[in-house]
Amino acid sequence: MNEPVTVTYSLEEILKHIEDKIGSNQKETLEKYKIDERLTNVEVG
Repeated sequence: MNEPVTVTYSLEEILKHIEDKIGSNQKETLEKYKIDERLTNVEVG
């Protein structure tokens, strides 16, 4: 049987990873919003 492996990360690494995730999610959301806004403008215009 395989022994369980413990991996340790510094708090700084974990927070950086979380910030990157949040940042990329916000960026995706903003990009989607911009696209939706353009489509809405095209439909309205």
